[in-house]
Amino acid sequence: MLWGSTLSSNPLPLHITARLQQHGSTEAAAGISHSGFCWVIDGRELLLWRQGETARIRSLLLPSGTPNQKHFVAVLTHPSSSTTTVITCSEAGLLTYWLDANHSVEPVHHQVIVGVDQRNPAGQPQQRTV
Repeated sequence: MLWGSTLSSNPLPLHITARLQQHGSTEAAAGISHSGFCWVIDGRELLLWRQGETARIRSLLLPSGTPNQKHFVAVLTHPSSSTTTVITCSEAGLLTYWLDANHSVEPVHHQVIVGVDQRNPAGQPQQRTV
């Protein structure tokens, strides 16, 4: 979550703070990946930058129909290249990934959860009458 103008103890880039204030956002999904990238979700946009390098902010467009859903976000770097892979999964199970977020390439989408298997407390499938 985002509080004020910081993400954890890191100040947000002025561009991000101004943008969130312009949209009247008091809370936004945000995080810092193990690879040192920070991200904020603003509507359908995933804004991404490397911690300490606020001059280059990438904007990735999330799929339509998911802006108000919670998202899992992972940012992966590859030690032998400058490739930055970004993976998101919406709470509805729509997996979206950019193999290299450094380039303007359309993301790949996969539906990973098609439905919930509703079971009774004993773990048996529920019977349905038609």
